[in-house]
Amino acid sequence: MVTFLAGGTGTPKLLAGARDIFDQNNITVVANTGDDIELSGHLVCPDVDTVLFHEAGLLDTERWWGIQNDSIETHEMLGKLAAANHRGEKPQYLEQSKQTSGRRISRWRRFSGLSTFMEIGDRDRGIHLYRTARIDEGATLTEVTMELATGLDIDLTILPMSNDPVATIIHTRSGPMHFQEYWVAKRADPTVTDIEFRGKETAAITQEVDSALSEPVVIGPSNPITSIGPMCALPEFVERLKSVPVVVVSPFIRESVFSGPAAELMEGVGYAPSTVGLANRYPFADAFVLDETDDTSLDRPTYRTDITLNDATDATRVVTAAQQAISDISGTWASAPPLGITLFTIIEASQSNMSKSPVSASEVVDSAQLALLLDIGVEAKPGNVDRDHDLEDLTLPQFLAGAADSRTGLERAAAGAPLGEAFERGVKGMVTRTGENTQFGCLLLLTPLVSAATQTVLTPAGLRDVLATTTVDDAVNFYRAFDHVDVAVGTPPASNGPPDVRLGAAAEQQLRDEEWRLIDIMEASSIDENATEWTTGFKRTFSMAKQMQSMEYSLTERVRRAFISRLGMTKDTHILNTHGPKVATEVRQRAASLEDDIDQIRELDRELVDRNINPGTTADLTVAATFVALERGMSIWPRNLLILGTGLSRLSVLQNQLWPHLDQTTSGMWLH
Repeated sequence: MVTFLAGGTGTPKLLAGARDIFDQNNITVVANTGDDIELSGHLVCPDVDTVLFHEAGLLDTERWWGIQNDSIETHEMLGKLAAANHRGEKPQYLEQSKQTSGRRISRWRRFSGLSTFMEIGDRDRGIHLYRTARIDEGATLTEVTMELATGLDIDLTILPMSNDPVATIIHTRSGPMHFQEYWVAKRADPTVTDIEFRGKETAAITQEVDSALSEPVVIGPSNPITSIGPMCALPEFVERLKSVPVVVVSPFIRESVFSGPAAELMEGVGYAPSTVGLANRYPFADAFVLDETDDTSLDRPTYRTDITLNDATDATRVVTAAQQAISDISGTWASAPPLGITLFTIIEASQSNMSKSPVSASEVVDSAQLALLLDIGVEAKPGNVDRDHDLEDLTLPQFLAGAADSRTGLERAAAGAPLGEAFERGVKGMVTRTGENTQFGCLLLLTPLVSAATQTVLTPAGLRDVLATTTVDDAVNFYRAFDHVDVAVGTPPASNGPPDVRLGAAAEQQLRDEEWRLIDIMEASSIDENATEWTTGFKRTFSMAKQMQSMEYSLTERVRRAFISRLGMTKDTHILNTHGPKVATEVRQRAASLEDDIDQIRELDRELVDRNINPGTTADLTVAATFVALERGMSIWPRNLLILGTGLSRLSVLQNQLWPHLDQTTSGMWLH
């Protein structure tokens, strides 16, 4: 079984090859409805209809809109009458009071039928007449879509994303407008300033969509903002995506988009219009299918092929790559991995069948402390304390002391203590001798990782099990940790969210009164990358760990390369909070432009240190990934030595070279 998310033309083109790879009866398509409008009193569902017409063999594939060879006599007559009476010269919304009266499905998107900005053919209009009539009779949009599929002799399951209205409103310098006015009438000319998915708070996924999202998901090369964005705006939808393998076919080749206004819309909401921006837009994605000419480095697995979609042969090639990605990553999610998956996945799958990890708690804590030490044992990790230099207010000895003194908290996590208690104790130990925040963010990530490694299994599923058990007491202890040390955090928005973490223990009563669990706090703070890890099953952490394991370099070089790669992909949260978005964007761009040149890396390192710019959140994520990689086999010895965690023992497998390269200039203190 597989589910395709459809919006625009990308996924319909992809579906042309899906039957060659997947059984017809095992394919479901969930279509965007944020583009829907009511025109001439009829509900028009462009993305749903594109899939319907394509699967029925009716789609006008020259325009990728409407029915091929359709007549337009009704459209032309409406235009003639409107022009004669000086009406309908531009898109005209019905008055505000009529936007929400009558049919609930049409809310916020009603246009006058006299406006001719959108050409609708006569047979096409018949589809909309049937849909609207059935909704007036009380049918749901899901029921009507299934009826239309039956009437058009389509055996593919096609579902709207919701039976409730969600309208994509584009905010521009010319004012807000529905997406269809922006794209069809204005030709994407106005400068985009923001995107609103009106109605997302009250829209729910259907039982049919909920079932579809229990299967692996392929997101076609669709516009990530207005084609897939409305779906992702539904909280339940994203929660389901976090729980299944998700593969994305990119609509970008580096900074170039195949078609449509994706670049302008991505920029309008603060994402780079590129492959990297796409990955940042989809934090829940597990793998990406990129064009063979796109050499962008991402923090998750990538599969490359020619992603041009001109015909069914092209579609089959791209779907094959997506199917391979699903097969490879499914070992992370399924108890019985398919043949041919990577050794890493086999290890992960074997651990998922164990009730408890065989590794001792002490060994797991050792790995966590080693990850903390490696964080500062790397040469030229831009902007961070390392073996070559201190920062203005933090020194190498302080980081060493923090790594040592936080052990008590990590031991509590390994022993099964509640996460909030273990984290608070680790932070308290961290500042015992340093008096400063050296590894607060690292401990926030390491605490649940250590707990999963000893109490369940070190997999995304294991992490979700651990995190789901957090309580209000955990939230209270999390806030208490802020009393021990000064932590740079952004000012929270004025909303009904959790209390400001800077209140520390003073927030306890509000936390208890409003029943905020620790996982709830993280979900409400998902703009922070560390919090995002908690809410996505540590996807980025596991992906970075895989990246580190696949490298053919010494251990510290893997750590540095993973750090720089991540820094170039997204704006560091710590820099955002301390220096603002302009500096955070500058650092991301500088890191992304770094070549494999140690002199360039050292230059950026010196500059960031001189400007007191510290990519602390990226360092936190790198520490977490290093811990996972160490627990999953990355050896501190030779670069090809693999330590496997299995159900019986720790097995050492030697491959090729047997000894590491040691940095002799430091008497072998740091692994090189």
